[in-house]
Amino acid sequence: MTLSSAFSAALSGLSASTRRADVVASNIANAQTPGYVRRQVDLAPAGPEAGRSGVQVRGIVRLQDAALLADRRLAQAASADAEVAAGFLKTAEGAFGTPDQPGSLGARLARLDAALTTASAQPASDARLAEVQGALSSLTLGLRQATATVQSARQAADTRIAAEVGRLNTSLAQVDALNDRIATDRAAGNDITPLLDQRQMLVDGIAAIAPLREVARDQGRIALYTIGGAVLLEDNPARLDFDQTPMIGAEDADLGGLRLNDRPVTMGAGGVLDGGSLGALFRLRDDLAPQAQARLDHVAADLAGRLAATDSHAGMGWLTDRGNALDPTGRSGLAGRLAVNVRLDPAQGGALWRLRDGLSAAQPGALGNGGRLTAQASALAAGQGVPSMSGLMADLLGQTAQARLEGEQQSSFATARTTALVQVEQEKGVDTDAELQDLMQVEQAYGANAKVIQTLDDLMKLLLGM
Repeated sequence: MTLSSAFSAALSGLSASTRRADVVASNIANAQTPGYVRRQVDLAPAGPEAGRSGVQVRGIVRLQDAALLADRRLAQAASADAEVAAGFLKTAEGAFGTPDQPGSLGARLARLDAALTTASAQPASDARLAEVQGALSSLTLGLRQATATVQSARQAADTRIAAEVGRLNTSLAQVDALNDRIATDRAAGNDITPLLDQRQMLVDGIAAIAPLREVARDQGRIALYTIGGAVLLEDNPARLDFDQTPMIGAEDADLGGLRLNDRPVTMGAGGVLDGGSLGALFRLRDDLAPQAQARLDHVAADLAGRLAATDSHAGMGWLTDRGNALDPTGRSGLAGRLAVNVRLDPAQGGALWRLRDGLSAAQPGALGNGGRLTAQASALAAGQGVPSMSGLMADLLGQTAQARLEGEQQSSFATARTTALVQVEQEKGVDTDAELQDLMQVEQAYGANAKVIQTLDDLMKLLLGM
C-alpha cells in the first residue's frame, strides 16, 4: 500500500465515523419522536470501482420490520373499528338507562305502573291522577330523548364519515407527492430516510381508516391496496367522494353512499373498505343505530297499543303519534314522536278525570270508579303472546347492556393487541444505551483513523527531511 492510498483509507474512515456519529446522534435525539425509525449507516469496503481504498458509505438504512409494521397497521384498523362500535353501544345504553338508574326507561315504566295501581285504589284523588299523567309524560319524554340520542349518533357518524373521506383523500395525495420526492432524491443520492418516516406516518393514518397492504415499487415508491382489494394508490391516488346528509331523522334509511373513482362502493361486512374506522362508521349509521331505534319503536308501539286497547277516542288512545292516530305501517321513529293525548293534559285543554272516566267522556263520572285505571294496569302486565310491558322493557335494556359489554370486550382485545405490537416496535426501535455504546465505538474508530493520519504525516515529514 502506498502512502497516498493509506491516507485515502484513513480519510475514508474519518468520513465514515463522522457519518456514523451523525446518525447515532439523530437516533438518540429522536428516541421518543413518533414515527421515527432507527437508522444505521450502511458501510462497505471501497473496492477498485471506487478508485481508492478504505471504506465507503453506501447510504443510510431504516431498520424497519415490514412484517411487524403490517401487523400493527391491521391491529390499529381493527381497534378503530371496535372502538367506534363500542362507543355507540355505550351511548345507547346510557340513553336507555339501566334498571337501577332513576331516569332509565325501565324506571319510568315502573313509575307508570305504580301510579296506575295507586290511582285505581283512589280514583277520586286528583293528585293520584296527576301522578299517572306525569308518569305517562315522563315515559314518553324518555323515549323521545333516547331517540334523539340515537339519531344524534347517526348524524355524528355521517359527519365523521365526511371528515374521514376528506382526510383519506388528502393523505393519499400527500403519499403520492412523497413518492415523487423520494424517487427524485434517491436518484440524486440524497438521504431519503426523513421522507420515508413522513410517508410511513401518513400511511399509518390511512390504515386506521381502511386496513391496507403496502407494496414496494421501483425507485422507493409504494402502492397501497385495501385488504378488500380496492386500489388506493398506484400510479395516481384514488379519489373518494361522499354525499353528506345535512339532517338525519329516524325515518331516513337511504342515506348518502361512498364512491371510489366515481364508482359506488358497497359498505358492510366483507366490503372493500371494511375493517377500519370508516367501515365502522357506516355500520353505526346504517345498521347499529337503526337497530337500536327499531327496538325503541317496538317498545313505543307496544306501549301505545296496550293502552289504546282499553281506552280510545277517535282512533287514538292515551298515547298518540304527535297528536295523530298511530299508523301500523309507519312505526319507524315512533318512539321519537310519541306524546300524551291532549285530552288527558290540563295544560292543553284536557282533563285528568278522563284517565278515570275514559277519553270519550264529556264530563266527570263516578269518582269511585277505578275500573278503567285497573284495566290499564292489567294491560301493561298482560302477556298478549309476548312478554309483559315490563318484560319487554327489560329485554330492551338487557340486550343493550349485553351488546355494550360484548362491544367493550372486542374493543379491549383489539386495543391490547395493538398496544402489544406497538411495544414490540418500540423495543426494536431506538435503544439509547445501545446507541451510546455504538457512539463509543465510533469514537474509537475515529481516534484510530486520526492516529493513522498523524503517523502518516510524521512519516512524510521524516521522508521530506532526509
